[in-house]
Amino acid sequence: HRHTVDLCQLQAQTTYNYTADCDGVSVSSSFLSPPDTTSTTTAPSSVRFFAYGDTRSHPEIHDELASEMLSMVAATPSFGTFALVSGDLVEKGAKEKYWYYDIFDPEIAPNVQKLLSQIPFIACMGNHEAYYGNRTYYYSATYFRQKFPYPYVDSTSFYWSFSYGPNVKVFIIDQYHQYDSGTEQMQWLERGLSESTAKWKFLVFHAPGYSCGNWHNASKEREMIKVRTVLGPLITKYNVQVTFGAHNHVYCRYDVNGVQHLTLGGGGAGLYNVTDFNITNSTLMCGKKANHFVTVEIEGDLFVGSAWDMNGTALMDRWTTPVNPTWKWCTAQEGLAHSCPLSALLGTSTRAGYDDR
Repeated sequence: HRHTVDLCQLQAQTTYNYTADCDGVSVSSSFLSPPDTTSTTTAPSSVRFFAYGDTRSHPEIHDELASEMLSMVAATPSFGTFALVSGDLVEKGAKEKYWYYDIFDPEIAPNVQKLLSQIPFIACMGNHEAYYGNRTYYYSATYFRQKFPYPYVDSTSFYWSFSYGPNVKVFIIDQYHQYDSGTEQMQWLERGLSESTAKWKFLVFHAPGYSCGNWHNASKEREMIKVRTVLGPLITKYNVQVTFGAHNHVYCRYDVNGVQHLTLGGGGAGLYNVTDFNITNSTLMCGKKANHFVTVEIEGDLFVGSAWDMNGTALMDRWTTPVNPTWKWCTAQEGLAHSCPLSALLGTSTRAGYDDR
């Protein structure tokens, strides 16, 4: 069974406690309401969130990652906002039992359940959400739509967008329905990007255009090529600063003319080896074969991203992104040298890990 409740007239940036009762089972949790999307005077000075992907196949690994994220929320409640999940939540999304096994089983993944009770999962559709088995795909993705009933633009596809306060705008792309130039989805995206007044604009999709996993070749796969040929011009034209993908089961970050393209495929699926396909005009800043998640911390005009291993203790990569990404980027090793609190980063005179040479 799935029950829905509409919560109206919530106060912005307020922690609400709630209890859900069903058939003698009671679950209590809390959530942080989002900021006002229209008021710049009450906009939060900082925004924090999580990002990761490819949680399928090994819910016990996903559960360990969820445990680390919960610890971060407990230590820093402002992380209790949302998690961007870049697809492939389950192994065979066209079979309902896999949704229970990979995501919703409270015995296998109790920390995932707790995280879901506190933080919205903002997930894009991956190819495995449509996978039935035996190389058969059903792109209607009935169970994905049922489990995650986001405000999609229409009833046949899975693209939509949301604002988090007046300064952050996130566009979720559906790569498994038409997104060639001139299609309805791309017209919608360009219209949304052109009309957005947010400082920070992000794209979330499953198959990244720049990726270093050895299984999915970014120079040959159709969906990955389209990121460069179809989405690329819009990313440049409308100053999108970061894209979040997965698909390859590795962590990697590419710099493409100042834009950071992330592959966050270490949420639970079996890991791949790191291979750089040397896509033109791209620079591999960091590539790791590791289960991981990313934290994002935005303070005004600066974005700080940090990639953490499964134990939440090893900082694999740290980078900074300005609102207008036109500077030369630090290497992963240089970024790791800035392993200090965000407030300290912002107080330095070295532009927090990037330089403008």
